[in-house]
Amino acid sequence: MSTPVALTPYEELEPFTQNENHIENLKAVNSLLKETKETQWEEHIKGIDLLRRLYKYERTFMFTLINDLQLEEVIGSFMTSIRTARAKASIQFVKELFSQYEFEFNANNKPIQLVYLVGFFIPKILKAACSDKGFLREEANKCLTEISNNMFYGKTILVLLRECMDKNQKQVDIAFNTLVNLLNNLERNYLNYYTHWDQIFSGLVNIYSIKKDFYQKKVGKIILLFEELISKERYGEILRNYCKEEDQKILAQAMTYYKKKVLDKGLASTTNTTSKTIKDFIKASKRKQTLKGEINI
Repeated sequence: MSTPVALTPYEELEPFTQNENHIENLKAVNSLLKETKETQWEEHIKGIDLLRRLYKYERTFMFTLINDLQLEEVIGSFMTSIRTARAKASIQFVKELFSQYEFEFNANNKPIQLVYLVGFFIPKILKAACSDKGFLREEANKCLTEISNNMFYGKTILVLLRECMDKNQKQVDIAFNTLVNLLNNLERNYLNYYTHWDQIFSGLVNIYSIKKDFYQKKVGKIILLFEELISKERYGEILRNYCKEEDQKILAQAMTYYKKKVLDKGLASTTNTTSKTIKDFIKASKRKQTLKGEINI
């Protein structure tokens, strides 16, 4: 009985020889991933392993390879494969892809390939995080952790905001929590000097425009988080500079809604609990006095 093909543990991925011909590697990846049939899943896993080696030791070439061969489409299709070993291997590769931060712009001041891949893969990873297969969910959630810990790009924020509008509420919750974690890990100065706040505000308005409590409460939470991260004053300044007047009114409504539904409700709950505790204390005191009187009699 043959041993099933599995990915090589990351620490065991071997480096390439000094005179390695990367043209041959390009041909090998193309052959393993693109010139194969759907049923040849073991070949696909070997191809993913080769990509992982290239990522670990030859990152620049690996990104060029993905771009030139348009391999993101192939990897993305593998994630939804009925062959679960192939789906898991694809998610593991993407998880490693997002495990290290790289500066957002190249020498020509254009976004690096990793920024594009963030936009392409996040929706697919979120879907995998809702899989009915536990080990795929686990791997997808590990990948989302790497995203919130390393992918400090405006693109990541915008994609996660967009995913907070999905019809699948479980997927929305996962996207929202990933966004909150990302913002908490983000360098504060990045937000201070970010130049596409207009897109963030549009995203928040679009979420609030879904007239359902589940979606609308999330907008106020994000706004409050921005105020905590960069100060309420700085947030207000950015809002005035980047947000259309009609959208400012909608976001003000969102904050009012959040305070009414979440903050005030929480305060009322705390007050009711305190009031109940006081009432219980008074009742207990009266009981003790009654018992004490009966004993004296």
